[in-house]
Amino acid sequence: MGTPDFSVPALLNLINNYNVIGVYTKEPKPQGRKMILTKSPVNITAEKFNIPVFTPKNFKKEETVEQLKNLHPDIIIVAAYGIILPQTVLDIPSLGCINIHASLLPNLRGANPIQRSILNGDSKTGITIMKMDAGMDTGDMLLKEEIEIDDNITYGDLENKMSELGAKMILEYLEKKDSIIPQKQIDNFTLAPKLDKEESKINWQNSAGKIHNLVRGLMPSPKAYFIHNDTQIKVLKTSLINETTNQPAGTILTNDLQIACGNGSIIKIEELQKSGGNPLTTKAFINGYKFEIGKNLND
Repeated sequence: MGTPDFSVPALLNLINNYNVIGVYTKEPKPQGRKMILTKSPVNITAEKFNIPVFTPKNFKKEETVEQLKNLHPDIIIVAAYGIILPQTVLDIPSLGCINIHASLLPNLRGANPIQRSILNGDSKTGITIMKMDAGMDTGDMLLKEEIEIDDNITYGDLENKMSELGAKMILEYLEKKDSIIPQKQIDNFTLAPKLDKEESKINWQNSAGKIHNLVRGLMPSPKAYFIHNDTQIKVLKTSLINETTNQPAGTILTNDLQIACGNGSIIKIEELQKSGGNPLTTKAFINGYKFEIGKNLND
């Protein structure tokens, strides 16, 4: 059970090593400007291998649960499925429902652990293979492996690394499952809630480091942005300047878009994009767009 690109490496590893009798994924959604109905990456992958695909909206209907029961799965592997599994589903497989969770539990339980780890400025994260229960990522931990977070890595790049790690670890779990001792989670946990749209807007009162983390954590989607002369401008890449300023936060300091941030810190914008435009380096962007030194982006 999975939906996005993150889930695909694990599915491929399972297909290559076990008998995958069915794949559950979110139903096709309209995407792009033309709103073309598009199947999920997991759906497309499963069809390539002629594996039956099921796309229920949820498991509230008895016939949906019965359909799953009739597959007689020994085990269900879940990776970023995006649909809550009720106890009636968790009880179906004799070996349980096993989740590939993209954080070091009990830290960052919830929907967006990879992005939240970058937004929080964490130096490490990891994958936890866990046995699912009725709570939100509260089940027993089975395997854990850490991964370092580079100061400049983006959400997209970190997600790819963690996806491959999770795919490796689920095979390790299945090979060693009889000898693995489940560990209870402690009550001291943190959450990784879904991103709010307002979080994408840059608050120049924040420190340059926090803004840098925001830009990295929202790349490639949904992207951080600011407003200049009623134009939304997305920020794709930044770097930190090892100097300070006494200018108010949000002030444009230089032609190459060094911006004053909170506590006198300074950030440099390296790549930008206007809505509907192409990603450009700052040098290329300002050839066709004027920023005034001294203007405050909060105005």
